[in-house]
Amino acid sequence: MVGALILLTSALAQDCHYQNWDWSVRERRPVNIQRVITSKAKLTPEERGTHAGCSVCEEDQTELQVAGLRFKMCRRHAQRAELALKQLHQKGFPLKEIEGYRVGKSKGLVNAQGLRTQFSNHSYGVAIDINASLNGLYENCVSFSPACRLIRGGVYDSTKKGAITPAIAELFKAQGFKWGGEIQGQQKDFMHFSPTGD
Repeated sequence: MVGALILLTSALAQDCHYQNWDWSVRERRPVNIQRVITSKAKLTPEERGTHAGCSVCEEDQTELQVAGLRFKMCRRHAQRAELALKQLHQKGFPLKEIEGYRVGKSKGLVNAQGLRTQFSNHSYGVAIDINASLNGLYENCVSFSPACRLIRGGVYDSTKKGAITPAIAELFKAQGFKWGGEIQGQQKDFMHFSPTGD
């Protein structure tokens, strides 16, 4: 009986479940929402991702709770993110919203159907968004100015309580995360932290 239980536990550990969607740039919303059930052995390289131990699978994620907010992250990065968030909270920074793991193709090139074609870092549980309603995602934004176009979240104003600033970002940088507000290129994502910043 014990041997059968070990085999069953081992088999379950190799299962992979996740919910996926494609971002439609035309409709500006997720489409093609689907529940995926497979085995880790059958994951594509894209589903496995480039962060060891952090695939799109729910089984690689753990739930965290900070300042009464619940969210999921990949186990391998969760402790460092939790430490930075708790330090932030102890300093009196108001944590209103935290979003971590969510699987979806929301980055990369756009195909002929107007859909994004790559998983974001959130899909692997290695990214978190903090206070999105105060720290928007902008495009056409090589450097932040009124010419930048807000595409998600709220208007960014670094003087507002709950806005991410370079000083706040240092807590996450010390834990190996980069801030989306400092990434190079056409986007600035002030709510966002991940190992690569995007």
